[in-house]
Amino acid sequence: MAKAKPPKTVNPGLPEVDEGSPNHLRRAQISVAQYSGPLPPASELERYEEVCPGAAKVILEAFQAETNHRHEMDKKYFDLDKRLVCGTHSRGLLGLWLGFTIAMTVLFLAGWLVYLGNVAAGVTIATIDLASLAGVFVYGQKLQAQDSPPTKE
Repeated sequence: MAKAKPPKTVNPGLPEVDEGSPNHLRRAQISVAQYSGPLPPASELERYEEVCPGAAKVILEAFQAETNHRHEMDKKYFDLDKRLVCGTHSRGLLGLWLGFTIAMTVLFLAGWLVYLGNVAAGVTIATIDLASLAGVFVYGQKLQAQDSPPTKE
């Protein structure tokens, strides 16, 4: 049985050279294509379609489904983030108002005690109240300074 010779590759523009001649060169060519983005270029989609009819449609539908899913997840995340921020802000305002109310009530009580003639108790309560307010303010400033990034001067 005779062996079949592999077919010759004809390269247009290159002269044909006998494989047995000393001038015969072999050449290998590697091509690499790279793209970035969620979808391949249109030329690649055409090639997918040639190999497997309907493949381009499947790729586009998968891309659309992924995009929709990502948008839904972003919306849920931002809605949750908005609720957390609004809730934190509301709790902060509630804390300020409650602190103000308690401080004013205690100062009113201290003034009432002074009015009734119990000066020592009234002054002591007023001093403790004002010192507590100053302590809370200093502590809050210290926490805020720790949380914020250092500034360049």
